[in-house]
Amino acid sequence: MESRNQIRNGAFISYLAIIINIVATLLYTPWMVQKIGKSDYGLYTLAISLISIFLMDFGIGSVVTRFVAKYKVDNDTKSINNLLGIVFKLFIIIDFVILLILAATYFSLEYIYVGLKPQEMSQFKILFLIIAGFSVISFPFSILNGIFSAYEYFVQLKLCELLQKVVSILLVVALLLFGYGVISIVAVNAFVPLIVITIKLVLLKRNTPIQVDFTSNDKTMRKEMFDFSIWITIIGIAQRLTYNIAPSILGVTSTSGEIALYAPASAIAGYFYIIAAAIDGLFLPTVFRKLSEKKEQDIRTLMIKIGKFQLFVLGWVFVGFVSVGKEFMTLWMGKEYLNAYYCTVILVIPTLFEYSQQIARTTILAKNKVKLQSIGLICTSILNIGIAALLSYYFGAIGVCSAICITAVINLIYMNVIYYKVLHFGMIHFYKSCYIRMLLPIGVSLMLSLTVLEFIEQQGWLWLILKGMIVSIVFGVIVFFFGTGKEERNKLIVAIKKRGEKKDVNGGL
Repeated sequence: MESRNQIRNGAFISYLAIIINIVATLLYTPWMVQKIGKSDYGLYTLAISLISIFLMDFGIGSVVTRFVAKYKVDNDTKSINNLLGIVFKLFIIIDFVILLILAATYFSLEYIYVGLKPQEMSQFKILFLIIAGFSVISFPFSILNGIFSAYEYFVQLKLCELLQKVVSILLVVALLLFGYGVISIVAVNAFVPLIVITIKLVLLKRNTPIQVDFTSNDKTMRKEMFDFSIWITIIGIAQRLTYNIAPSILGVTSTSGEIALYAPASAIAGYFYIIAAAIDGLFLPTVFRKLSEKKEQDIRTLMIKIGKFQLFVLGWVFVGFVSVGKEFMTLWMGKEYLNAYYCTVILVIPTLFEYSQQIARTTILAKNKVKLQSIGLICTSILNIGIAALLSYYFGAIGVCSAICITAVINLIYMNVIYYKVLHFGMIHFYKSCYIRMLLPIGVSLMLSLTVLEFIEQQGWLWLILKGMIVSIVFGVIVFFFGTGKEERNKLIVAIKKRGEKKDVNGGL
């Protein structure tokens, strides 16, 4: 029960944080840019992007989540302490190397960014020092999230992340209103996360039996950890090859205008991925428990349940964007960016299927079959480069996005074979229970939404919000009555009644 409450409440806080993040991007970020100026914002973005190149954890974060969750199921606290000791020592070594690289980079900035004016370079160096200092200090503690997830402290973890986002925004707004500039923004975005790291350390100290053993030198554990992390690293590299290389491909085969079309499409698709991954990792400890108890049928049942939930959430966002996305893109970026709408739709289609199979992906992680996953991703990412280069030559940004979609579908088919052959999941039963049940109502709600909106000719932000509400109502009604079974509808109705009764008992609060 406690595990279910942590998962449910953690997921709720994740979605709340995503909403705040989206609102901040649409409202807060443009205001901040106006306050500090495009030049300073460009320097801020440049400093963050430069340093982020060196801050890859080589899959060790995922190592911590997987192995701590595994040892926790076995009630093996000693192995957890040994593992964290090895990981912390490794992170400190990596951190020292990063420090040396950042130091060398700092003294080379004037030779790297020759286009910056002397005043801009002086300011950029200060920003670089602040962000680099924070990055070096915080890097060894990037494994804390993995420990929280392994111990199923999802509510505490998500509250810390939400606190960091909200406090950072409030402090930056206050400083900008008092006339402070970009340096104050960077200082806040470095200081607040350090406070949150301290809070996380205190929470783990009070709520877990962890005592990190820095003397541990278990060679077997170190080898197993390395074998796992190298394939996770390959997955990360493959994903970056797929999405981050697209602008460079367009730069070679097409025009800067097509790169400009890809940028907003990639940004909006990124939010779609964030929503899709909001509950990613929440079920790893549960899957480990089911595996240790030899209850793999429960995992298959969970896969159907979470798959339908993900399809509901992602289908809702997808239908909403397809229905009002053209108007949104025109209002947000201008009519010349209309093709970015089509690019976004193409990019997010595979996500509907990939993330509805999230429990299978989690089981791959739990059973340490990530080698098979990484091989598929690296092959499709290389294939993507070739297809993208060809299609972008003729179709620009739409061609690149189509290549990403095509190779994502190929990888999805490959992974479904793995789920069937290696995990022995009944994928046909999953398709019937999840996709056939949900996709038809989603398609009907999309057609009905587009038909209804044809009768509303008014445009503008307020009308866009109204249209979005209409689409949400149409989607909710159609999927509730035709996408769910009688038992699921009854459970939802009972849950709503219980919540209402609780409010009545508390005086409507």
